[in-house]
Amino acid sequence: MPFISASRLNAASFSLFKRSMMQNASLPLADVIDDQGWQQIFDEHKINFGSDEDDVYTPAVTLWALISQVFFSGEQRSCKAAVIRVANLCAALGRQICSTNTGAYCVTGPQNTP
Repeated sequence: MPFISASRLNAASFSLFKRSMMQNASLPLADVIDDQGWQQIFDEHKINFGSDEDDVYTPAVTLWALISQVFFSGEQRSCKAAVIRVANLCAALGRQICSTNTGAYCVTGPQNTP
Protein backbone atom coordinates (compact mmCIF):
# COMPACT_ATOMS: atom_id res chain seq x y z
CA MET A 1 0.00 0.00 0.00
CA PRO A 2 1.42 3.40 -0.86
CA PHE A 3 1.93 6.05 1.79
CA ILE A 4 -1.36 7.78 2.52
CA SER A 5 -1.56 10.85 4.71
CA ALA A 6 -3.71 10.21 7.78
CA SER A 7 -5.30 13.61 7.33
CA ARG A 8 -6.57 12.60 3.89
CA LEU A 9 -8.03 9.22 4.79
CA ASN A 10 -10.86 8.02 6.98
CA ALA A 11 -10.58 4.30 7.84
CA ALA A 12 -14.36 3.97 7.71
CA SER A 13 -14.49 5.34 4.17
CA PHE A 14 -14.18 3.18 1.07
CA SER A 15 -11.73 5.76 -0.27
CA LEU A 16 -9.22 3.72 1.77
CA PHE A 17 -9.82 0.82 -0.58
CA LYS A 18 -9.65 2.92 -3.72
CA ARG A 19 -6.57 4.94 -2.76
CA SER A 20 -4.58 1.90 -1.70
CA MET A 21 -5.42 -0.16 -4.78
CA MET A 22 -5.28 2.43 -7.54
CA GLN A 23 -2.00 4.01 -8.52
CA ASN A 24 -3.35 4.99 -11.93
CA ALA A 25 -6.94 5.22 -13.22
CA SER A 26 -5.98 3.31 -16.37
CA LEU A 27 -5.03 0.15 -14.47
CA PRO A 28 -7.09 -3.04 -14.94
CA LEU A 29 -10.19 -3.19 -12.73
CA ALA A 30 -10.31 0.60 -12.33
CA ASP A 31 -14.04 0.52 -12.97
CA VAL A 32 -14.51 -2.09 -10.20
CA ILE A 33 -12.48 -0.21 -7.60
CA ASP A 34 -14.99 2.57 -7.09
CA ASP A 35 -15.28 3.83 -3.52
CA GLN A 36 -18.76 5.27 -4.00
CA GLY A 37 -19.97 2.08 -5.69
CA TRP A 38 -18.72 -0.07 -2.82
CA GLN A 39 -20.34 2.24 -0.28
CA GLN A 40 -23.64 1.98 -2.16
CA ILE A 41 -23.45 -1.83 -2.26
CA PHE A 42 -22.76 -2.07 1.46
CA ASP A 43 -25.57 0.41 2.19
CA GLU A 44 -28.06 -1.46 -0.04
CA HIS A 45 -27.31 -4.71 1.78
CA LYS A 46 -27.44 -3.00 5.18
CA ILE A 47 -23.91 -4.09 6.02
CA ASN A 48 -23.10 -2.09 9.10
CA PHE A 49 -20.44 -3.09 11.60
CA GLY A 50 -17.41 -1.46 13.11
CA SER A 51 -19.13 1.90 13.38
CA ASP A 52 -17.81 2.90 16.80
CA GLU A 53 -14.97 5.43 16.73
CA ASP A 54 -12.40 2.97 18.10
CA ASP A 55 -13.44 0.01 15.93
CA VAL A 56 -10.73 -1.26 13.63
CA TYR A 57 -12.64 -3.57 11.32
CA THR A 58 -14.99 -1.27 9.48
CA PRO A 59 -16.51 -2.60 6.24
CA ALA A 60 -13.88 -0.64 4.28
CA VAL A 61 -10.92 -1.97 6.28
CA THR A 62 -12.29 -5.51 6.15
CA LEU A 63 -12.72 -5.32 2.36
CA TRP A 64 -9.22 -3.83 2.03
CA ALA A 65 -7.71 -6.65 4.12
CA LEU A 66 -9.59 -9.34 2.21
CA ILE A 67 -8.59 -7.99 -1.19
CA SER A 68 -4.99 -7.64 0.00
CA GLN A 69 -5.00 -11.39 0.64
CA VAL A 70 -6.03 -12.00 -2.97
CA PHE A 71 -3.16 -9.94 -4.38
CA PHE A 72 -0.46 -11.58 -2.28
CA SER A 73 0.82 -15.14 -2.45
CA GLY A 74 2.27 -17.70 -0.07
CA GLU A 75 2.56 -16.70 3.57
CA GLN A 76 1.56 -13.11 2.75
CA ARG A 77 -1.89 -14.42 1.76
CA SER A 78 -2.65 -15.69 5.27
CA CYS A 79 -5.14 -14.18 7.71
CA LYS A 80 -2.23 -13.36 10.02
CA ALA A 81 -0.47 -11.38 7.28
CA ALA A 82 -3.70 -9.49 6.47
CA VAL A 83 -4.18 -8.62 10.15
CA ILE A 84 -0.59 -7.37 10.36
CA ARG A 85 -1.26 -5.17 7.30
CA VAL A 86 -4.29 -3.75 9.16
CA ALA A 87 -2.11 -3.03 12.21
CA ASN A 88 0.38 -1.28 9.92
CA LEU A 89 -2.47 0.73 8.41
CA CYS A 90 -3.55 1.81 11.90
CA ALA A 91 -0.01 2.96 12.63
CA ALA A 92 0.17 4.86 9.33
CA LEU A 93 -3.10 6.60 10.13
CA GLY A 94 -1.88 7.62 13.57
CA ARG A 95 -4.43 5.38 15.27
CA GLN A 96 -3.75 3.02 18.14
CA ILE A 97 -2.18 -0.13 16.72
CA CYS A 98 -4.69 -2.94 16.86
CA SER A 99 -4.05 -6.45 18.11
CA THR A 100 -2.55 -8.84 15.59
CA ASN A 101 -4.70 -11.66 16.93
CA THR A 102 -6.68 -12.94 13.93
CA GLY A 103 -9.86 -13.62 15.92
CA ALA A 104 -11.57 -10.32 15.07
CA TYR A 105 -10.86 -10.73 11.35
CA CYS A 106 -10.92 -14.44 10.53
CA VAL A 107 -13.76 -16.89 10.86
CA THR A 108 -12.39 -20.36 11.46
CA GLY A 109 -15.54 -22.43 11.17
CA PRO A 110 -19.30 -22.39 10.69
CA GLN A 111 -21.14 -19.83 12.74
CA ASN A 112 -24.19 -20.95 14.69
CA THR A 113 -26.99 -18.45 14.48
CA PRO A 114 -30.23 -18.88 16.39
